[in-house]
Amino acid sequence: MPGAPVCVLGLIDVRGDVVAVIDPADRFGDPVREPAMHDHLLIVNGARRKMALLANEVHGVVAPEPTDVSDAGNWLPGAGCVSGTLRGAEGLVLIHNLDAFLSLEEEDSLERALEARQNA
Repeated sequence: MPGAPVCVLGLIDVRGDVVAVIDPADRFGDPVREPAMHDHLLIVNGARRKMALLANEVHGVVAPEPTDVSDAGNWLPGAGCVSGTLRGAEGLVLIHNLDAFLSLEEEDSLERALEARQNA
């Protein structure tokens, strides 16, 4: 999508809402890649916007107790989009802070790209 942050792969329609598809790999220094047919999209609601996060696999949905969540700041510096961790049956689960997932600059560039798309 022209003008959008590199982590935004495109747009999808979710029940009438235009939702940005975001590859979280960019947040961890991994290369952004083209989505594949076997990938999953997690539709999530942040305070500012609804997003679709690209995921290789989904093992389920959990609702942990707050006491089960550990702070990620000590061992994962620089990953401001990760607010905590949870030890699950399948391994370590990263808990993303959706409101910090896109920087303010990325939010602005995404908004401008969406506006340009609407005006085209």
